[in-house]
Amino acid sequence: MFVAIEGIDGVGKSTVITALRKKLENDGYRVYTTAEPSQSPIGRLIRDWLLKPRTNVVHSSIYALLFTADRVQHYYGEIKPMLDKGYLVITERYMESTLAYQGGLWGGYRRSG
Repeated sequence: MFVAIEGIDGVGKSTVITALRKKLENDGYRVYTTAEPSQSPIGRLIRDWLLKPRTNVVHSSIYALLFTADRVQHYYGEIKPMLDKGYLVITERYMESTLAYQGGLWGGYRRSG
């Protein structure tokens, strides 16, 4: 089973995931937790990009494409292998976050950083 916990920054996603993981493990499930952006090289690039202030203007579709590339790598490199091993996988953010954060920006320009 694959579960995504969505929400804006500071809403308590990590707290919910921690409590859910503890409950499921107590019930005998093997649980794997992860987050987006992932810890893959693409995810680290995104984290680095978002944390460094920049003055250049970046088309918002670049963000959506980067997050989508990270999601593909995240799924095949981390999520699917754990599901195949029988783990219940819980992720902090997934597709809905891309729609909320990058979807609203699609087609526009945004100052990076």
